[in-house]
Amino acid sequence: AHGVRDTDDPESMTSAGRITETCAKCHADRQLMARRKITIPEAVQLFRQSAHGRSKKEGAARCNDCHESHDLKRASDPTSSIFRANIPNTCGRCHRKEVAQYRRGIHGQALARGVTATPVCTDCHGEHMIKGPNMAGSPVASARVSETCAKCHEATGIRETFGLPGGRLSSYNDSFH
Repeated sequence: AHGVRDTDDPESMTSAGRITETCAKCHADRQLMARRKITIPEAVQLFRQSAHGRSKKEGAARCNDCHESHDLKRASDPTSSIFRANIPNTCGRCHRKEVAQYRRGIHGQALARGVTATPVCTDCHGEHMIKGPNMAGSPVASARVSETCAKCHEATGIRETFGLPGGRLSSYNDSFH
């Protein structure tokens, strides 16, 4: 107990600069991940390559910003910060403007009505390997966004379930956009 350091201390294992390293101690252990049934065993490696993990900005998101620190819950728990319907709230802690736009849009309105199959932030941006719109290979880069949208909007099951017309990608590609 005497060696415990405040999170503001850069040497603390829970400081912003070291929290990923702390999480990696267990999350890099494949056997532990298998025993605990953690579905994304490479989460730390993916995070380190992501826009958040590579960021040098003060206050950039770290593991505990999405996964909580003392209230860890599985994604299947409706009270978890990473439960599908809670993802916009979790991302919105930092991305206020973007989540406000999401909520005004058709996907956010659908989620508010209880349509949990509607896309949330992680469906387009990714979970751990989040790439900003200016990063190579980003699914939300202007050159790839139509391809990202088409994964759902052109999927037969989704079109049938929600009554969406087909051929949207080809009509979009043929338009002035």
